[in-house]
Amino acid sequence: MGLLDLFRKQPQISYDNLPFPIQNQLQTNPYFNKYTNETIDTTVYLLYCDFANCYRWIKDATAPDKYFENYIRAIQLLIELNRYTTKFKFKQPTPYQQLNELNEKYTDNTNQFISRYWENTLKSIEKLKTEKGKTKKKEKFFNTLFNDYFEYLTQDNINFLNSIKEDKYISPEPQPTKVVCGKYNVDTVQEIQQIPINDYSVLRLLQKSATEHKRNGNFDLAIECLRKSNRISDMSKDITHKLTEKEYMRLYDFIKKYIPEQADFEYNQIKKLHPEFFDKRISSKENILSTISKAKEWNYDTIELFTKPSCTICGKYNKKIFSISGKHKKYPKLPIEFIRDGGFCSDHSIQSGVFFEGISTPPK
Repeated sequence: MGLLDLFRKQPQISYDNLPFPIQNQLQTNPYFNKYTNETIDTTVYLLYCDFANCYRWIKDATAPDKYFENYIRAIQLLIELNRYTTKFKFKQPTPYQQLNELNEKYTDNTNQFISRYWENTLKSIEKLKTEKGKTKKKEKFFNTLFNDYFEYLTQDNINFLNSIKEDKYISPEPQPTKVVCGKYNVDTVQEIQQIPINDYSVLRLLQKSATEHKRNGNFDLAIECLRKSNRISDMSKDITHKLTEKEYMRLYDFIKKYIPEQADFEYNQIKKLHPEFFDKRISSKENILSTISKAKEWNYDTIELFTKPSCTICGKYNKKIFSISGKHKKYPKLPIEFIRDGGFCSDHSIQSGVFFEGISTPPK
């Protein structure tokens, strides 16, 4: 079975409606067994991450190279994902369905890209002062598509491009795009709420889906995606499945902007769950105690602190070496405030590491 064939349980997809250069590039697939050393779940997750990035370019690109390159990659990724149909239980829309959609809607998607490219060109023209410069900008637009990418256009695309050239172009109404999150649909609040909170594979895909919903003007769905992402992060005990503070606080930022009357409540809820976001000494203390434990285990008495150099409170401790016991002849005893409270400053995190005397290079 070739790369362009699908499993026998599914009707074979014909790519005859795609321009020849695209059909030709689909004869090989750089994603074939790309993640062969990973588990099936991880492989599917990584392929969907790659696909999500390509799909974003398809919907947002205003440059031909980015658009056509990512369109081909997206199809190749879905072909590879579809190979796992018998081993992985995909939810709607399946890779096969998404592949069909990209194939069938190539002309429509490309017309939408041409519109974005033209609108972007018009904005650039508005900034130019001379008529000669404006004319050159227009010529570049048409020359690029008619010369460099002509073979990537269908006849309907060419007709649409000619309508622009003949000043018959009408700016289209923005079309909302269907948003998917890995193997899940996220087009309704109910669909988002039904995503299992222990499915860490969609932790950051939900963050991307929130961005897609925001672009489509569906702020309630964007907020729900961020809320679900935060809940999944809270359930995880593995640091690799935890959101960063910035990612986590996106929920509050969205609510503050789009539902301001709920902002105070959300802020207080996050503060209860994650006081370390608001007082950096909490995580700093955990880090310092962990370093002290390692130092004692390895029979070392010295640790080094790393703080924000520009801070007037904690900056003076940056790259300073301290003795845990206070018995070292060269280095001072670590102030009790670092062990008891996590330092003196609540605004900046402190990192620490075991200082291997005679091996580590002392700071100047």
